[in-house]
Amino acid sequence: MPAVLFLDSDVALDLLMQRADFYKFSAQLFLKIQNRKASGFMSATGFINTHYFLRKYLGKEKSLQTLKEFKTLVSIAGINDQNIDRALYSSFPDFEDAMQHEAALNCKADFILTRNLKHYKKSTLPVYTPEDYLKNFNS
Repeated sequence: MPAVLFLDSDVALDLLMQRADFYKFSAQLFLKIQNRKASGFMSATGFINTHYFLRKYLGKEKSLQTLKEFKTLVSIAGINDQNIDRALYSSFPDFEDAMQHEAALNCKADFILTRNLKHYKKSTLPVYTPEDYLKNFNS
């Protein structure tokens, strides 16, 4: 059964903006998702944040076209009242990170992938950078 991966927006931006130091790993990761060797999820907030930065980089029209293509690779993890309550009362120092964690739990993610490991110190799920995930779980 393919791994369920919850992707932080920085991982998506590394791919879509072809960020020099990180593009290689995000491209390998999304190739796994495209080839159905893993399932990729993001939160709605993460997807919106991706658009915000991508629009500044590519402009509105190119950003929307890029996101339409990108959306074929990822699903959006839902959030409900209980998730918001848990995030509000969680021990995460940042509410947005707590919400991302809740979205990852909702989609039954096996792993959270981010370059900001410090944001997920309170995670109950394993957290990896794309590079470390690929090194440890590339099959």
